[in-house]
Amino acid sequence: MKLITLIFCLFTSSILAQNTSSPLEKRTSFRPLILPSAFITYGFIGLNNERLRGLDVSMRDELRYVERKVHLDDYLEFSPLVAVYGLNLLGKKGVHDVKELTKITGYSIVITGVSVASIKLLTGKERPDESDCTSFPSGHTATAFMCAEILYQEYKNESILYGILGYTAAATTGYLRVYNDKHWFSDVVAGAGFGILSTKLSYLLHEKLHSRTLSRNKRRYLP
Repeated sequence: MKLITLIFCLFTSSILAQNTSSPLEKRTSFRPLILPSAFITYGFIGLNNERLRGLDVSMRDELRYVERKVHLDDYLEFSPLVAVYGLNLLGKKGVHDVKELTKITGYSIVITGVSVASIKLLTGKERPDESDCTSFPSGHTATAFMCAEILYQEYKNESILYGILGYTAAATTGYLRVYNDKHWFSDVVAGAGFGILSTKLSYLLHEKLHSRTLSRNKRRYLP
């Protein structure tokens, strides 16, 4: 039952986090940031809340591997981004060309990496397997959801199937982090929030920078 709950929370909530309008259409709307922010808030509350910590423990007891670990999560986290560039190579263009897409991806990687690494250092939460104290938030999950959000944003106008496939890969990555005893459930939820939020902020940042560049170029070439 808890396995179903885990997949349901990470997958369906991530799809609900999406906005039907693209950043190009609603540059000033911050509604798409609410749900990923709620994921992050849940993770922070889980650091000291006894009830949520109890849920973490029960999730771990039910989902942790019995015989051996599965290392698919080390590769699956990048699969949605690989799909984005693969689709471009095959001639299936998304919202942005490869140059602009790479800029957005770069922004997302920096924002995700800096935020996750900083919070890991500040919180010092111990992993379930007691291997170190960098459990919160889950970096693998953050990367996976960052990549899934990029895939969704680039191809949501083509088909919702792209988003579903990307978020399935991301949710599976989160599940495997708990299964492999590397993260608590709250770490994974927060990681998902950081990944989605970082990418959404990157798209907003790109649009603002792109608009400023177009404005400067227009003024430069005015007669």
